Amino acid sequence: MALCNIWEIHDDNGMLKSGLQSNMQSIYDLSTMDLTDLAEKYKQNYSRSTLKAKIADYKIDSWVGNLKLIQIHEIHK
Repeated sequence: MALCNIWEIHDDNGMLKSGLQSNMQSIYDLSTMDLTDLAEKYKQNYSRSTLKAKIADYKIDSWVGNLKLIQIHEIHK
C-alpha cells in the first residue's frame, strides 16, 4: 500500500498529528514560531488577531524532545 502527500508532526514519542502539507505546516509553525514571526510569514493571509485565534485552537502545547515535521513518501505493509 503506498500513500503520498501525507505529512506528520512527531515528537520523541511518535506521531502527534497527521494530514495534508498545508495543514501540518501551519500547525507546526503555530507551535514553534512566535507571533511576530508568524505575522511576517503569513501577512498575506492572516491578521495578527486571526493568528492569535489559530494559536489558541491549533498549537501543540507540549511535546517530548524535538518536534519534527516530516513527509511520508510511502508506507509498506
